[in-house]
Amino acid sequence: MADDEPPELEDMAEELAMSRRRRQANGVQHGSENKVDRSLYQEVVEGPRESKKILVKGTHVKVAGLQNAKQYNGRMGTVIEYDEGTGKFGVELEKDKRQIKVKPENLEVVESFGGLKGGFLGEEKRSEDVRKHEDDGIEVIKPHPRKEGVLDGLKSLKVENQDVPEWMKANDDLLREVESDTELASAVNNQKLITAIDEISKDPKAWMKYQNDEEVKKYFSKMMGLFGKRYERYEEQASANEKKQESKSKTSVVEELLAQDMKQKAPAAGKSLIQEIEHNNQDTKKKPATKSNPRKGTTDYSKWDEIDSDEEEEAVSGLLFGPKVDKNDARVKDALSDLKVQQVMRMLNSTSDEGVIQQMLQDKDVAEKIQLLMRAGVVDIKPPSK
Repeated sequence: MADDEPPELEDMAEELAMSRRRRQANGVQHGSENKVDRSLYQEVVEGPRESKKILVKGTHVKVAGLQNAKQYNGRMGTVIEYDEGTGKFGVELEKDKRQIKVKPENLEVVESFGGLKGGFLGEEKRSEDVRKHEDDGIEVIKPHPRKEGVLDGLKSLKVENQDVPEWMKANDDLLREVESDTELASAVNNQKLITAIDEISKDPKAWMKYQNDEEVKKYFSKMMGLFGKRYERYEEQASANEKKQESKSKTSVVEELLAQDMKQKAPAAGKSLIQEIEHNNQDTKKKPATKSNPRKGTTDYSKWDEIDSDEEEEAVSGLLFGPKVDKNDARVKDALSDLKVQQVMRMLNSTSDEGVIQQMLQDKDVAEKIQLLMRAGVVDIKPPSK
């Protein structure tokens, strides 16, 4: 028999015996003779079998090799369970937190996954709804609703989804602030910070692991400082809006009360004033309009429509409260020195209670002086708009 030819059938026993002695020399023990023979035949005849892929819970993986559900290829996720019945691994995908079941041959183990936007500031759009693909070894368990804003990072503060305040949501403004800060933005390329953010967002107790890590502490301290500034701006804006609304409410009450008071006095004075305006309009119609030729190179505005102006507003104000009064008028100084008038003005700055204001204005002398101050432009309360 040539050296390059396979051994004859009767020589197989010798080959098996040699293989058994090698395994025993290496310390391999077997429970029964049948098992020994089976393992030897696998080694000599069948060759070594491919080891079964074992993925423990929490292993970071990447989906790959799917044919009918290619939209999942390249997606990163974490192993959450193993189904012995189907032989598939349950995987929670990154970003939209969708849970799927995948065959082991369609999973690749990766070192780490995630990033700044996938951890503390995660706010990604939901992927499109997908169909179940049993033939491809993939099964959608359940879609999770999208996380709102910085909810992942706020788990350590025990803040629920619906309780996340506006100033802490990861909107475009917050993301711009983070990206404009070199230290905060650099976390995207810092594996330690990425891991810390991911762990702490999932389990608040993980902070104990990093409480003495100066780099992690500095990052979280700066991020909380950013949130602190956003909170201050939010409170200032809310306070300004509240004061503006309260002032508007006070003004509306006073305008209504003063307007009602003027309507009661309007008949006689109003009639003569209207007649005077009509008379003036008639005079204007009788007066021939002088048409001047526009200078060459200029625009002729004579055909333009009339536009509203401050004069019209002053005319309306005059109809409600009377003609304008000069600020240096002695009556204005007298009104300002009136203690009751001063009390009403102080009241307008401290309350919006219509009942209290109405009671203060029941004094006709006080009401008239307030109207006088309005006509003089001392009190800035505009007539109600209709």
